[in-house]
Amino acid sequence: MGTGFDLIQELRAVARPIIGDLTREAEEASYLMVRQGMMAVTVARALTEGPMRLSVEEGAAVALHAGASGKVILAFSPTAVVEEILSQTGMPPVASRTITARDRLLQNLKEIADAGYAISESEGMEGVFALAAPVLGSGGIVGSLGLVGLAASMKKREAVLLPLLLDSARKISLALGGLKAPPETILGPSRRKA
Repeated sequence: MGTGFDLIQELRAVARPIIGDLTREAEEASYLMVRQGMMAVTVARALTEGPMRLSVEEGAAVALHAGASGKVILAFSPTAVVEEILSQTGMPPVASRTITARDRLLQNLKEIADAGYAISESEGMEGVFALAAPVLGSGGIVGSLGLVGLAASMKKREAVLLPLLLDSARKISLALGGLKAPPETILGPSRRKA
């Protein structure tokens, strides 16, 4: 894998067809985020076709501690990186359920790493529900793949959406050379046994 611009271009080329399929199947917006400096930045997305939809803009930067996608990136990053980001950015509230206590966030990141995915509601934006899973390259975490929608409708479909998301993240990771073991040992509940 390349670095910087080359990495983003390779990620987009690999991820866009998978993200498009995920959005069609899930009927929710999907997006791929990477860490750039102290923020998570959307590098690819697919939107639903209905008249009511959330828009995730490519190039949009968000706080890493606020929402499922950023927290997945933190949870799978080295401890030193997490500590540096938290010390430099703090953990300001972004929405009503943003975690702003350091110990609570670190515990949540451990839970995310153990589970292999993150769930958030009203952490990055009011009334928004999100699921996110890590995208792994040969050197570890590359970014996160997320699904986002209105909490009122999407939360009810979590059990259906989560397997679709995990499968899509696995496909991108495999294409990037990030999974060497069967996916059930890397992502999902059985990851705890790995």
